Amino acid sequence: MKDVNQCLILAAGNGSRIASLSRGVPKPLVPFCGVPLLEHVMMSSEQAGIEKFVIVAGYRADAIRSWLNTRSHIGASVTLIENLQYQKANGVSALAAKEEFHDPFLLLMADHIFEAKTARALVQQATRRRRGHSRGRSQVGLRL
Repeated sequence: MKDVNQCLILAAGNGSRIASLSRGVPKPLVPFCGVPLLEHVMMSSEQAGIEKFVIVAGYRADAIRSWLNTRSHIGASVTLIENLQYQKANGVSALAAKEEFHDPFLLLMADHIFEAKTARALVQQATRRRRGHSRGRSQVGLRL
């Protein structure tokens, strides 16, 4: 059984709470320490062993597509799905990608920055669970 090596990144919202700072840039591309939020998420995920990214975009999906086309994806595959109903809840964006996954995956948000060791812990927990090495009661997520 292979390790969990794929993730879904929800990047569809318009970032209304940071609109005064973003000036029309989609929230996943707003820079934090000079690097787009989405880049932080993808870099940490790649360092944790993620090889397949499915990104669901909505607001300004064209800008996210253009940015992805300029990014080097060494060893990783990236699929962009456009959710035209991005104003709705995150679940609608997650469902837009349902055909892309047949094995367990990480569900990430484009604006939730984390260290690679956090993603590694999630991947390891999911892999152990897949192999039946889970201790104790069943949990939905990992407590950090």
